[in-house]
Amino acid sequence: MKINSIVGIKKIIATANPALTVAGAYVANDYVGTSGVPMTFAVARLDGGSGKILAAILVDAGSQHIAGKLFLWDTLVTPPADNAAHVVSLAHAKTNLGMIQFTTYFVGTGNYFCPVYPTMPIPFVCLPDRRNIYGTFMTDGTPTYTSLDLTLRLIVEPD
Repeated sequence: MKINSIVGIKKIIATANPALTVAGAYVANDYVGTSGVPMTFAVARLDGGSGKILAAILVDAGSQHIAGKLFLWDTLVTPPADNAAHVVSLAHAKTNLGMIQFTTYFVGTGNYFCPVYPTMPIPFVCLPDRRNIYGTFMTDGTPTYTSLDLTLRLIVEPD
């Protein structure tokens, strides 16, 4: 967990870089990540902490620049296998905090990155014994990713 101070307000930058189990060519609505394992974002200073997600950044080291969605969860969800349809159970749907859509990429050096600033911050409350929230990523197109191509960053203002 990295903590930055901006004008007296502390921000947390929580980062996840999923190791892809299958990788390769994906199709629209596929889960991109480690099979059966969500991304973990350390977003709170204390167990049961709360706050707001102010922004998200997707860094695409594979230069695929394909739109996708980051789903955020307050409980440990079980995503499908990597490179399979991103299906959400009813039980998991009830723990969804929100979704961040990545669409407009900018060219970096050997990569693309996509910053998103939601119109309204996404509030969260961690479970009483956790400082984390969880994420799953779904592609909207047909990228060809290799493991560790994607890095997702959340800019958080903890309470």
